Order: sequence, then structure tokens, then C-alpha cells
Amino acid sequence: MRRICNGCKELYEINAVELRRFGFRPTNEGQIVQIARGLGCEACRQTGYRGRIGLFELLVMNAVIANIISKRGPDEAVLEAAKANRMKLLPEDGLVKIFEGITTPQEVLRVLRL
Repeated sequence: MRRICNGCKELYEINAVELRRFGFRPTNEGQIVQIARGLGCEACRQTGYRGRIGLFELLVMNAVIANIISKRGPDEAVLEAAKANRMKLLPEDGLVKIFEGITTPQEVLRVLRL
């Protein structure tokens, strides 16, 4: 997905409720969070983005997951075991990159087609 251009990056505030689709759990309905966006400049040809970065989802195998797979267990059981092993899903990795100021919610939505 596209990275926010460092030449025109600005911080702005949004209601945290808007980030729920990425797995964010606001502390209250009115919680405000600060994230970044690109305004557009000559360096990024007025797009607000420059460069790319990947979204990643990595399943680290452990004995529990291997056992479920070897017994041809349901996909849901593998997913639950992976989450218990701290696996981050694509939307969660997108949320991390949003909070780090690397990309925007709109870009994560575009790439994941949420």
C-alpha cells in the first residue's frame, strides 16, 4: 500500500470510532485520536503519498496449531489458536501503520477492500 509523503505529512484528529473496522477499541464514544495524512506537494505529485509498504499477516507455527492442522481441524480453530499466539491480522497491521503515521485509514481500506 502507499506511504504518506514525508514532504507534506500533517497530523489531524479524528473520532476513534472511525477506526473500529481495524480492530481499534476506543475507551469511549467521544475519544479523539491523532493520525497523519499527506496534503499533496511537488515531491508526491499532489497525491499525498510517496513510496509503498506492505501489510503483513504472519502465522507462527506452534504445537497447538500444528496439532489442529494435523487433525484437519476447522479453519476457525487454527485462527483462534493463532490469535492466542499473538498473530496480527491484516487490519490490525494496518492500524499499527496508521498510528505510526506511515499510511492512512483510507489507504488501508482501499487495499483490504473493507
